[in-house]
Amino acid sequence: MDTERKLTKYTVFCETEKSWVSTGYLEEVPTVCPNNNLHKIETVTILDTVDTSLTKVVEDTSGTQGYFKISGFSFDVDAGVGVITDHHIIFNYPIKVYNLMVLPKSNNIGDSLSVSIKDVHVGLLVGDAGKGVISADVSVGDSVIGVDDITLGVVKLGFLVKLGDPTKENLGECISIDKDNKTITVSNNTSATYSTGDKILITIVKINNVEISTNDVLVFGAGKLGGMLVPTKTTMTVQYTNTSTEAKRVVGFFEHDY
Repeated sequence: MDTERKLTKYTVFCETEKSWVSTGYLEEVPTVCPNNNLHKIETVTILDTVDTSLTKVVEDTSGTQGYFKISGFSFDVDAGVGVITDHHIIFNYPIKVYNLMVLPKSNNIGDSLSVSIKDVHVGLLVGDAGKGVISADVSVGDSVIGVDDITLGVVKLGFLVKLGDPTKENLGECISIDKDNKTITVSNNTSATYSTGDKILITIVKINNVEISTNDVLVFGAGKLGGMLVPTKTTMTVQYTNTSTEAKRVVGFFEHDY
């Protein structure tokens, strides 16, 4: 009797998020979006199939067309101790970033670098500006925030959360998610009041305040399989902090699928 069991990894097109989403390895064909079981899905495509006696590493290009590209970036940093410069990178289609390289010179040593998907309205990620909002009024001093179903499916532990637009109050990290009561808990208490329907914004930090200590090429992300999916028209921000009185230039590039 043949007892072999196969597992299959799928990518599904989520109609709610307007993007491709990959699943883990499953025994059955998915009928709901892996990000949120309330989302409607359309096309289901097989990415890979394995049996239980074999584990195989495959390239994950889900969410993109699978074409590889290297894109460069460069920007100038004003002179001044503590001067922070943000450089924004945006694409009109989804990309998946694998590695980011920075090519520092000796005058960059001692400065620091961060990279994030910054201040994105949750509704933008699902293509509906009316979603990604708080579901109950918020008072001064609150840290438990009622949110809609879309936010519960998008926000993850460690994401930075802001409320309001354009005020954008920084509430720190999401430290707890309660799907039963439809709330998230943040690390900073609110200092203002907010009304039902106000926007929720998130920041996904990928490189957090890394000090440049060498003029050798810095490679970020090479040790991780897979990549970081950056949705259509979502801004990737490279933030640079100058620690000297000298103006300088930052040069780098990143490998990605599109």
